[in-house]
Amino acid sequence: MPTNEPHWADAALEQLANAIAGLQRKARVLIVEDDPMQATFLQECLAIYPCEIVVKTSSKDAIDSIAASKFDVVFLDLRLKGNHGLNVLQNAKVLIEPPPFLVVTAFAREEDATAARNLGAMTILEKPISREFLENLFGAIHRNATRP
Repeated sequence: MPTNEPHWADAALEQLANAIAGLQRKARVLIVEDDPMQATFLQECLAIYPCEIVVKTSSKDAIDSIAASKFDVVFLDLRLKGNHGLNVLQNAKVLIEPPPFLVVTAFAREEDATAARNLGAMTILEKPISREFLENLFGAIHRNATRP
């Protein structure tokens, strides 16, 4: 079942943090969100960390961006206007190295969560995502990246 406060010890999130921390460059983060307030919130939370943030508001733009560029993590809204986030996951699945997806939704249904996981989503997060969760995730990444 989706969770709005995943425990930091969650294996998928810890694996993601370790992978991003090992990068020799800024992490590239794609936010796929059609709600301007939610997109701004995510951007503001992530902006204090060394990462490049790209925001797309539609599944088509997200699919095009993922096909054209490499991202280290994707925050994907499940319900996008005019399309569904599952379409983004479906299209990314055919890539040689699809990015890790953190699916975000305000309408958590078990069948959507199962479908998203089957298409490769690391985890499903219920909106609202707390600032504390994002600080834990990217704070750990930053600490790991700056260790000697």
